[in-house]
Amino acid sequence: MEKAVLGKEKSRYQIHAQDICCAIISILLGSIGSPFAYMLVFIYCAMSYMRNTRESTIVVFFVLLMSLTRGVFDTYLYALGFTCFFIIVHMIQLLERNLYEAIALIVTAIIIPYSIQQFGFVKEVVIMPLCTYVFMKQLCKEYSWIQNRYVLPECIVALILFGTYLLCTQLLQSYCAIVGWVIFTLIGVVAQPLTLLTLFILAYLCIGVPWVMMVIPLLISIFQKDKKSAAVLILALGIYTVKDIASTSYFLFCLALLAIKKEKLKGLCLQEETPVINRFQDQGLLKRQMLNYASIFQSLASYYAKMSSEESELLKTMAEALRYNADVISKADSHYKDQQRIVTALEGYQYIVDDFLMEEPKAGYLRIVMDISNIKRGEIKTTLKPLMEALLHRNLEMDEIHNRRFLNGFHICMSDAIPFHIDALADSVKNAFTGNGDSFSVFRFRQSMVCMISDGMGNGERAAQSSQLITSIFQRMMISGITQDAAIKCINKLIQSDTFATLDVLCFNYALGVAYISKSAACPTYLLRNHKIYEINGNALPVGIVSIMQPDCFSIELEDGDEFIMMSDGIETHEFYEWMRERKADTLREDVEIFSDILKKSQRKDDSTFIIANITKS
Repeated sequence: MEKAVLGKEKSRYQIHAQDICCAIISILLGSIGSPFAYMLVFIYCAMSYMRNTRESTIVVFFVLLMSLTRGVFDTYLYALGFTCFFIIVHMIQLLERNLYEAIALIVTAIIIPYSIQQFGFVKEVVIMPLCTYVFMKQLCKEYSWIQNRYVLPECIVALILFGTYLLCTQLLQSYCAIVGWVIFTLIGVVAQPLTLLTLFILAYLCIGVPWVMMVIPLLISIFQKDKKSAAVLILALGIYTVKDIASTSYFLFCLALLAIKKEKLKGLCLQEETPVINRFQDQGLLKRQMLNYASIFQSLASYYAKMSSEESELLKTMAEALRYNADVISKADSHYKDQQRIVTALEGYQYIVDDFLMEEPKAGYLRIVMDISNIKRGEIKTTLKPLMEALLHRNLEMDEIHNRRFLNGFHICMSDAIPFHIDALADSVKNAFTGNGDSFSVFRFRQSMVCMISDGMGNGERAAQSSQLITSIFQRMMISGITQDAAIKCINKLIQSDTFATLDVLCFNYALGVAYISKSAACPTYLLRNHKIYEINGNALPVGIVSIMQPDCFSIELEDGDEFIMMSDGIETHEFYEWMRERKADTLREDVEIFSDILKKSQRKDDSTFIIANITKS
C-alpha cells in the first residue's frame, strides 16, 4: 500500500500529453500581437480553468512568458487581466453562486477595458466584447469536454485556428491570402455556423478580411450534411468571382473538402465525435419483444381457459411477469436520461463525476451511488446533498461516505429519506429425529424486505425438499415482479399435490411504510405494538393441496416500535410467551438468541423456525 501511495504522489508531478498541448496553444496565443489576442487568451484561460486549475496555471505562465518578448507593457496588461479574472471567480465561489452561469459575463467584462484601450471610443469597440460573449455562450452550451482533457470544444478549435491566421499575418505577410483561404476553410469544416458567423463579423469589420474568404467557409459549415447544395453554391460563387489561378485553386480546394468524408477529417479537429449509442434502440426492441411474448402467453391463457384452468393460470402469470419487466426497461431508459441530466448539472458546478448510478424501482424508492474526485467531505452534506435534492425534487439522506482507496475524492451513497428502518433476523431449530423440514428466507429486494417461512408437511428430506422448492421459486418470482398472492397461486399450480407445504410471507415496503402479509395454512404472526400483542391469522389451505386456492392477505401500516414475530407450527404458544417475559429488548440479535435458547431447552418433536422483525422510525 505504501508503494502505491508513493507512486501516486510521484505521478502528480508528471508531465502529460494534454499539458504539452495546452502549453503549445498558450505559446501560440501569447505570441499574437493583434488586439484580438486578448479575447482569444482569456476565452482559452476560462475554458482551461473550468477544466482544472493545472491547465489554467499553464496558460497564465506561458502567455506571460511570451508576452515578455513584445515588452513589459503587454505583460502588465495580461497580468492585470488574469488577476481580475481569478479574483472575480474566487468571489463567486465564496458566495456559492453558479460559476458557469456567470463565466461568460466575467470574461466579457474583462475584455471591455482591453477593447477600449485598443480601439478607443468608436463603434468598433463593442464588437470584440459582443463576440466574446457569443463565443463563451457557445463554449458553455455543453460540458462533455470538461472531463475529457483530450477534447476541445468546437468554438475553441475555431478560435485557435483564427489565432493561427492572425499569427501568420504577422510572420508570413506575403502569403496571407493563401493561409487565410486554407485556415478559414478548415474553420468552416470544424465549427458550427453561429461560431463561424461571429468570426466572420469580427474578421470582416475589424480586420478587413475579404468577404469571399469568409462566405465560402460559412456555406461549408451550413451545408456540411447537404454537400450537393454546398458544392453548387460554392461553384456558382466561384464562377462569379474567380479572376486568377490562385482563386480557382481555392474553390477547387473547397470542393475537394466537401467530397472527402468527414471521418477522414477527424485529425483537423481536436473535438471527438460523440459515438452513436444504440442503447435505447436495443432496449426498445427488447421491450417490444417482451410485450409481444406477453401477448402470446395471454392469448394462450385465454385459449386454455376452457380446457385447463391450471395451464391458463400459469400462462397469465408469465404474461404479467413479462409486462412487468418490459415496464422496468421503460423506466431504465428514463432513469438513464435522468442520470445524464444530473451528471451534466454536477459537471456544470465543476464537480468531476467519475461514476454515477441511479436506481429507482417501481414503487419510487430512489438510490444513488456516485464517485466524485474533487469534493471535500464538508461539501457533501452542505452543498452536494441540497443540490441533488433540488435536481430530483425529493428529500434524500446520506447512506455512506467513504474515502476512495488510492484515489482522490469520495464514494457517496444517497437514498430516499424513507420513513422507517427495518431489521429482521431468523433462526431454526430442527426436530430431534429427522432432518429439518422447514425453510426460511429473509432478503431485501429494491424498496422491500421480504421474510418468509415454509413448513413442509411432515419431517425429513421430503418435507425439506417441498419447503425449499416453494421458498426458492417464490423468491425468484418476487424478484421478477410478480405480486405475493399471484406468486403463491402460481406455485400452487406448479408443485405436485403430494408435496404440499405451508407458506407464510411478510413483505415490508420501505417507501410506503406498509407491511403486506400472505398466509397459506401458516401459524399466526404476532404484532407487538404499544405494549399490546395482536394476532394475525388466516384460514387458507396449504400450497399444493387443491388446484385453485386463495391465500389470506393482509396489509398493515407500520408505526415506530412495531415488532413482527413469524413462527412455524413447531413452536408452542407458551414458549412464545416465555420469550416475551425473558426478552431484554436491547438488541434484535439478543432477542433471537434468547428465543433460540428457550427452544433448545426441550427435545423438539417438530422443526421450529421463527423470524423477528423490528421497525424503527428513521
